[in-house]
Amino acid sequence: MIQTNTAYMSDPARAERTVRRFMKLTLREMKQIQTQNYVDCITDKLIPAECLSPVTLWNMLYIELARRIAQMGGSPQYDGYQYDSWAYQMACYQCLAGILIEGTHRSITVRLFMALPLSAFYACLERLRAGGSMAAEFEYIRTSCSCKNGYTVGDFLAEKT
Repeated sequence: MIQTNTAYMSDPARAERTVRRFMKLTLREMKQIQTQNYVDCITDKLIPAECLSPVTLWNMLYIELARRIAQMGGSPQYDGYQYDSWAYQMACYQCLAGILIEGTHRSITVRLFMALPLSAFYACLERLRAGGSMAAEFEYIRTSCSCKNGYTVGDFLAEKT
């Protein structure tokens, strides 16, 4: 029996392996898979604000970077002359989306992550998360986009960016 890509990527064990591998992607690897300066846009303010050394910065995992970006909004050290920290946080999210969209051509890890069905991704997050439910967030995502059967992480990013 031949599986579709959606069925193949929806397997819970495969989805978890894909998400775990993606979360271990380093900033150095992200810089190598991009063609534009998305990483530089994020790191220009991150280095001085967080007092990071270049070694620490380039070995930072994707999940660590995502956590730092999530904490940027409302932090005065990320405010600029013509923008606030919330705007900078959104710009960083846009840069991460750009890295991922470009990365599908250069990285197997990113390609697999982007091919992950959104429902399998949220089911994996539900299993990995200690306490709390992701069901409400997934339902919000489903109602705010053209989510259909086989809708992937890549489809979501392409629609929202």
